[in-house]
Amino acid sequence: MATKITFLFLSAVLFTTLSAQTVFYNTYGGYGYDTGQDVIQLESDSSYIIVGSSSSSGPAANQVLLMQVDKFGNFITARFYGGLRSDIGVRVMHRENEGYWIAGYSNSFSENANFDFYLIKLNENFELEWQQTYGTNNWERLHDAILLPDDGVLLVGEVEGIGHAGKDAYVVRIDANGDVVWEETYAGLDDDVAYACKLFDQTSFLVAGKWGQTTSTAWMTRFDLDGNIIWNRTDYLNGQGTGEILGIELTDERIYIHGNYTPAPYQEDNYRPFRIMCQLDGTVLLPTHYYFENSVLESMIGICAVETNNVIGIVETKNPAFVANNGPRAFLYGYNINLDYTGFNHTVFGAKVHLKRIIKSLDSEGYFVITGYTGDLGMGFGGSGVVLIKLNNQVPNLENFTYTPILAVDTFAEVGFEFYPNPTKATVNIQLPEAIQAMDFHVFDVSGQKVMSGVFHNELDFGSLDAGQYLLILETNQGMKSMRFQKF
Repeated sequence: MATKITFLFLSAVLFTTLSAQTVFYNTYGGYGYDTGQDVIQLESDSSYIIVGSSSSSGPAANQVLLMQVDKFGNFITARFYGGLRSDIGVRVMHRENEGYWIAGYSNSFSENANFDFYLIKLNENFELEWQQTYGTNNWERLHDAILLPDDGVLLVGEVEGIGHAGKDAYVVRIDANGDVVWEETYAGLDDDVAYACKLFDQTSFLVAGKWGQTTSTAWMTRFDLDGNIIWNRTDYLNGQGTGEILGIELTDERIYIHGNYTPAPYQEDNYRPFRIMCQLDGTVLLPTHYYFENSVLESMIGICAVETNNVIGIVETKNPAFVANNGPRAFLYGYNINLDYTGFNHTVFGAKVHLKRIIKSLDSEGYFVITGYTGDLGMGFGGSGVVLIKLNNQVPNLENFTYTPILAVDTFAEVGFEFYPNPTKATVNIQLPEAIQAMDFHVFDVSGQKVMSGVFHNELDFGSLDAGQYLLILETNQGMKSMRFQKF
């Protein structure tokens, strides 16, 4: 197997606030579609672990991406896991001295190429200890996962296919060895999906999503570790219409839920965001703590209790009044502990921005960290790049950044390419092995700026480049191939 080298192209905005805490807006990507789905911060060194997917890493359509950056957002390492089809990382969990668990979904290991839940166990050095898939002969997609007190994992999502009326909620409990303890399908009359889960205490957990009756309604259930129901609620929309819970935030005294709803009578593309505060038994704390917004084509993607009276929410919009370049756009809003709007709002820079996870910063009081991905080509090359943002509720909009790439590629020497002359004054000749066909080429200078690109030919003219060191990358039928050369 060819040795991989890693080049980092990173978009970064770094500046220091009055409190001397660094904030940043970084993107990391390659030539394909790279996404961030989850982020955690390690207590040991305050670095961040981001999990998602990457199509820039090799011949597979997607592989699970794990990336580590330091507390300032500087790249440390990237690893890729999976098979030869599509593998998507959705959640990452860590326990000190025990390692990492990555939960997602994959079709690389099923005989019929259907997707299954996928769980990866790594040691502290990101080395694979074991991996396993879970599911049926149908199509399963994972939406959330939590680490349990016994080092087992709870996986939640959906199953669709033969024997199911549309989608049904699918929940699997795994033990510390990767074996199934129990699994259960929950089916109503319409689509049922488990979008979120949260550990409630050492003996129970919450699962939430949408429940299909005659119409889908927001649903949350508390289970014990054996899967027995402690309480179940399906009355969160307060007669507003249909909807779904996309996430749960839990404090010592409250449960916060958020998602989107469509007012009655139902109309396509009329969904709107909501946020609700509940007591620990799942009932709404006060009737006034239903917050149903009127802005259409929007969802409340995440909520994080950053401080005692500082809650940050993420809203994603596809509303034509706000989107640019076919959107979507992302906005951040500030709330107090009762979810009342405090006046803070922040428009996240860039179009086609999908923010997926928000967490409280462990090393900077009052700050929060968000991961996701962007397809805004103005923020780099390729299909999409991973986003990592650190802010507080005092930071103005971040709009200026430079672009530079994280990309695993093979060197020319490893795969038998010929490149001459090197150094060169102008024209170079490139000979490829018979099995490899190149489509396009890209040239980057030492600062990471793309200075030339085009359709590949065996002869390329670099005469217009200034003298210096450059990186040439070819897009081929066998992934990305790289070569450093000198222009004089």
